[in-house]
Amino acid sequence: MNGFAYRLGACLNASGMTQRQLAEAAGITEAAVSKYLSGERVPRSVTVGALARALGVSVAALLDEPAADGDSVPEAVSVIARNARSLTDEQKQILFRAIANLKD
Repeated sequence: MNGFAYRLGACLNASGMTQRQLAEAAGITEAAVSKYLSGERVPRSVTVGALARALGVSVAALLDEPAADGDSVPEAVSVIARNARSLTDEQKQILFRAIANLKD
């Protein structure tokens, strides 16, 4: 289980919502919620925002804490990197260097 999945599960439990209720409130499928909770998939940044709103928590509550496995790179950076398709090659290199510096 990744850090995002752990924090999403904790927020879902604290909310008292079911997976189905969260899916409906966030405008996604129940199957997607299940995959996010199991760590099988990590949502795109827009979906993280929808999940946070549906749960009544900040995006930071789902992303900014260190991952449960001790990874020192904030998970928010990983989400940004995965969604960086529209960046130029030069912008991607800058982003990768910034991420590498976080690990040092």
